Amino acid sequence: MEISDKHRQITHDMGVMDVGKANSYTVEEWINIYMKTVAKPSLPHTSYSLYERLFRLNIIPHFGHYSLIEL
Repeated sequence: MEISDKHRQITHDMGVMDVGKANSYTVEEWINIYMKTVAKPSLPHTSYSLYERLFRLNIIPHFGHYSLIEL
């Protein structure tokens, strides 16, 4: 993938995640959006499964309720 293609993809992904509303998302909501829109389409299945498990078992239970703005 060329740099310009990668830049276009990142710009698209950021638009889908609506960075402007970051202060209204919780960590859990942001992770779920990221996993569906960025990680799942771009990662191999095994990597995606590992990330999903790590987020679900370690990050979300402890930090999921915080708003992004609190971090």
